[in-house]
Amino acid sequence: RGAPPPDKKLMECHFVFACVWALGGAMLVDKVTDYRTQFSKWWVSEWKNVAFPENGLVFDYYVDEASIMMSPWSDRVESFAYQSDISNFANLFVPTVETTRLNYFLDGLIERKHYVMFVGTAGTGKTALMRNKLMNMDAETMCYCTINLNSFSDASALQIILEQPLEKKSGVRFGPPGARRLVYFFDDMNMPYVDKYDTQSPIELARQFIDYGGWFDKVKI
Repeated sequence: RGAPPPDKKLMECHFVFACVWALGGAMLVDKVTDYRTQFSKWWVSEWKNVAFPENGLVFDYYVDEASIMMSPWSDRVESFAYQSDISNFANLFVPTVETTRLNYFLDGLIERKHYVMFVGTAGTGKTALMRNKLMNMDAETMCYCTINLNSFSDASALQIILEQPLEKKSGVRFGPPGARRLVYFFDDMNMPYVDKYDTQSPIELARQFIDYGGWFDKVKI
C-alpha cells in the first residue's frame, strides 16, 4: 500500500525472463540436437514484445533494471584479481559468464529459502561454485554445513551430521546458533548405496526434512 505502481515494461521483461528459464532452462545440447538453440530461435520468432539482441541465445541475457532491457550476462562478470597470499589453489575462483548466471539464480533462491540442486557431469564446477557462494555469505546472518556423501553414508549417520550445528531452542525445536540461517550443502548426492528397497536412505531423510521441516528423535520414538 502506498508504493508507486510498478513499471509495466520492467515487469514484462521480468516475466519474459522467468518464462524463458522456466520453460527452456532444462533444455540440453546432445550429440544430435541443440535444443537450447532451437528453443531460443522459436522464442524470438514467436514472442516479440520484449526484444532480445541478435547475437547469442535468449539464455545469454538478463534484465537490466536500470535500462529496462535485456543485457548480456558478460556485463555482470566480476573482474578477477589474483592474490599472492593464497597458498591453496583449490580456493581460487575465477568468475565466468556461466558462474555469474548460476550465482544469480542461486542468490535469489537461497534468499527466498528455496532448495537448489546443481546437476552435471564430474568436473563442471558444481562444488567450486557452491563453495565460493557459501564462503562469501554474510557470517553474521548466515552459516553453513558441508556434508560429503559417499557409498557408506546412511540415514542414521546423516542425521547425526545434520544435528551437529544445531542448538536447542525450545521443547523439541532446534535451530542454528542465534538468529542466523543455516544452509546445508550436500555434495555427491548420487554416492549413497541403493538398498534392497531401491532407495537411498540419506536422500530419503533429506526429503523428509524438505517435506516436513524436521526428523524424528530415534531415541524417543
